[in-house]
Amino acid sequence: MVRKGQRHLIDGIAGLLVYGLFAVCILAVLLSGAKVYSRIVNRDNDVYESRTGVQYIATKLRQAELPSSVSITKENGLNVLRIREEDGDEECYACIYCYEGYLRELILESGVDFYGDAGEKLIPAESADFEIDDGMLRITVTDRSGTQRELLFSLGKGDAA
Repeated sequence: MVRKGQRHLIDGIAGLLVYGLFAVCILAVLLSGAKVYSRIVNRDNDVYESRTGVQYIATKLRQAELPSSVSITKENGLNVLRIREEDGDEECYACIYCYEGYLRELILESGVDFYGDAGEKLIPAESADFEIDDGMLRITVTDRSGTQRELLFSLGKGDAA
């Protein structure tokens, strides 16, 4: 026969075991949810970096007076997309290029020397290539993970193709 005090002890231990099992299950669900969330955030950051560069350039091109305002030059060994802009009476250029692991933009007045390290860092990128062929501007940006994003932009209409 079990005494009344021992029965309360067994009931208490059983309750603690059920509570402990419940806590372990909650912890397992939380940890698996954290792993899924971490993977989603990493994927979204990768997509953001790989798409933002080409979309930024496309937006700058849509704001430009195409096609005569767009050119591609080599400046200090860098492939540079130059977009002519007017700031009041002065003519200036938005120079977009990749330098030291970043896609950069540098606004220059006409006649001012180009320095790669002077540009504003936009996003991390390994390279940016620009080509003009038959009225089409091909923009290729490679992000840090090696993913390439390419955009074809019609210089005749100012719309992305």
